[in-house]
Amino acid sequence: MAMQVEPSAPPAPISGDLVRARRHCAGIFENLWRDAWSMPCYAEAGIRPSGMRRTTIMAAAKHRARLFVAAKLGIAPDVCRPDQMSDVEQLRTYYRICRDHAPADVRAWWIETHPTTTLGELKIGDKVRMKLAAWPSVASCEVTGFGELPPRLDSDELAPTIKFQKLTATGRLSKTVIELFLGGPAPERLERDLLPVHGGEPK
Repeated sequence: MAMQVEPSAPPAPISGDLVRARRHCAGIFENLWRDAWSMPCYAEAGIRPSGMRRTTIMAAAKHRARLFVAAKLGIAPDVCRPDQMSDVEQLRTYYRICRDHAPADVRAWWIETHPTTTLGELKIGDKVRMKLAAWPSVASCEVTGFGELPPRLDSDELAPTIKFQKLTATGRLSKTVIELFLGGPAPERLERDLLPVHGGEPK
């Protein structure tokens, strides 16, 4: 005799207040990232966000904005989406966070909570964003190896070096190779790239 399966209970109806709260939060969230590409920091760094560069900046800004709101709410980023929230009061707090902050606040929070790294901490495969004195702006790079070079032309001794390759806007390795002395001067800016997007956002 076939087993009879009890029908599952229908999902509880969603209240009108919850529907409205989710809709308002989804709209106001753009306040934290939509205009990130127009922040003065890009002009100051000589970057003109357009085309692929603007798309990259906006994708990174949106990712950081979600982490920012999650940190303010004290919840995990993967559940920090209005359509995943069922507490109207929590959604009201979400709305106030987005309303009262701007892309510049998200950027300042990211810099404060993601300190720069040093060359000695890097390993092959690490992705970083750095700026050398000769570069007009920050560039995304990947650590591709280690080596040795004479630190001065008049020296026969070899010093350890670390090799980088610049990344294209799509995240692929370019032909540009940079080799820096591990014991030499640090780059002006050096930050681990913790994002799934590669871009030239200045610090």
